[in-house]
Amino acid sequence: MRYEYRVLARWGHLYPDLHLSGQQIYTDVEERLKARAIVGAQISRFEWKEGGLFSAQREYLRIRRGEHAIDICAAPFGSGFFFSSWLTEPQPRVGLVALFLLAVAFLFLSGVFFQSRIWWHLGFLANFKGTLYLLTVAGALWGLFTAARNGVFSEDFIRGVPGIGWLYDRLFRPATFYRIDTAIMFHEAVHGSLLEVVDAVTGEKGIPRLSDLERRPEHRDLTRLR
Repeated sequence: MRYEYRVLARWGHLYPDLHLSGQQIYTDVEERLKARAIVGAQISRFEWKEGGLFSAQREYLRIRRGEHAIDICAAPFGSGFFFSSWLTEPQPRVGLVALFLLAVAFLFLSGVFFQSRIWWHLGFLANFKGTLYLLTVAGALWGLFTAARNGVFSEDFIRGVPGIGWLYDRLFRPATFYRIDTAIMFHEAVHGSLLEVVDAVTGEKGIPRLSDLERRPEHRDLTRLR
């Protein structure tokens, strides 16, 4: 599935004349994250393109929890070494072909249902075919929404459908205080783990600890979460 990424916060710092192993940094961060026991967090490696279509790819450490993802990069830059992290809200997108096939399948099933012999047994209710059709569609959507919310299948499949995904977000994923608090705590836990590793590897080399301002990520207004 294709995704677009809505950036909620970022952090980065470059250390001149520093040589480290990015893979070792990722391993150390993973160990600290496991010690924090963040419920629902999934750790993996993810590759981002450095530029356009045929550009090289750079490996990031990804921590995903629910609708939020944090991508951490640790890599050399010139004669130095830099660290960065990005808190994002992945926005799933269904391709046009998939959307067309979904519409065709829905129209086909609707036609089969409304042309079946069931209407022969409805008597005067058959005169309200349009109303029954809308109720049937609403019931089907509600069933899909409930199944996605209960984890029967990934929410991303519903959220990626234009229009339907917007309705699902408004009904089941409103920007509540709890959602905002959870996003902030998730980011602080992961960012704290990264800073612990940064402090450890730089402290071994006698590099001064970052100031409070340098350690602080740049946040956008999280009250505008969708």
